[in-house]
Amino acid sequence: MRIRETPWLTPTLLITISLIPIAATTNRMLAIVNYGANTKEGAERFAEFPLVLITHILFGSLFLVLASFQFSRPLRQRFLRWHMFIGRVAAVSAVISAATGIWLIVGFPTGPLATKVSDALRVLFAVALLGSVLLAVRSITLGQKSKHRAWMIRAFAIGVAGSTQAILIGIWFAIAGVLTPVASSVLLPLGWTINLIIAEAIIRSKSKFSPIEIGAKS
Repeated sequence: MRIRETPWLTPTLLITISLIPIAATTNRMLAIVNYGANTKEGAERFAEFPLVLITHILFGSLFLVLASFQFSRPLRQRFLRWHMFIGRVAAVSAVISAATGIWLIVGFPTGPLATKVSDALRVLFAVALLGSVLLAVRSITLGQKSKHRAWMIRAFAIGVAGSTQAILIGIWFAIAGVLTPVASSVLLPLGWTINLIIAEAIIRSKSKFSPIEIGAKS
């Protein structure tokens, strides 16, 4: 028996996971773009200056999609130059998304479910995303590939936490029927925490990160 990684399985799985936050933020962006004919709750918060939110959404989505391809070892080995180029674009996208995310929290009116605690935690995890990407860039420039990989896994875990948060909120709705500011302040950081726990388990595991395919030894 031999263990062989399939090139497209990891990107496919990670992009699938990313679809929830990408779809949710895209829906919000469309609400902002169409504001005036659209009365979607929350759109008015950004209607006067939508560029920051649109930038945050576009670059955040770009980071999730591009980073999904970076974790495939076969693609990385086969297309090393593209891996390096895409990595740079993904890193810049993450920095822009995190920076604009912080701007949205501190520079715009809060939403109906926001609390001081939830806003502080949003800033904290945005800074954690920013820091993880910068440390990943620093590690690869020093030739520390294992550290680079670990920091990128952490960054992706933070960025894609919207999927975990959506699942938690869905469970909460099924149980309680309504989402309160207090519940939101608990569920959002819980989603980030769960993702980071999984990320640390992956980093520390002796097994490979990419999904694997078991094939018969020829």
